[in-house]
Amino acid sequence: MEEYRKSYRGLFSLTILLMAGMISVIWLPADGHVKTLVSLNVMTVWCALLTWIIYRTERIYWYTGLMFEEAAAASSEARRAYGWKIFRKFFWSAAAYLAYSLVSWWLNLPEWLDIVLACVAVTAAALSTMAVRLTEE
Repeated sequence: MEEYRKSYRGLFSLTILLMAGMISVIWLPADGHVKTLVSLNVMTVWCALLTWIIYRTERIYWYTGLMFEEAAAASSEARRAYGWKIFRKFFWSAAAYLAYSLVSWWLNLPEWLDIVLACVAVTAAALSTMAVRLTEE
């Protein structure tokens, strides 16, 4: 079995990737509304991707409120179950926002609504994870 080691390199790399994705939207050959929707989708999908990577690598200590020592003491199955529960919440949040984005683009809804709903989607997903506990079953 591989040793469970503490490292934040992946989190740092993914954060750089998010910044690059957000900045690269500037050069899209599209109008402002499309650029807004793309950048907000980059953010929501990035959150889902990050939680998926945490689930796959079991680096659950990247989440706020969970110490590395707690994660290391838990079994691999417990870490994966914890990561899976959180990933699902962010995945469905990103999927719902993507579906909304298509409707927003098609109906030309206001950009302020796009921004508010993206923030609500990510915040709701994050707040819903507060009830998730790392438990050995």
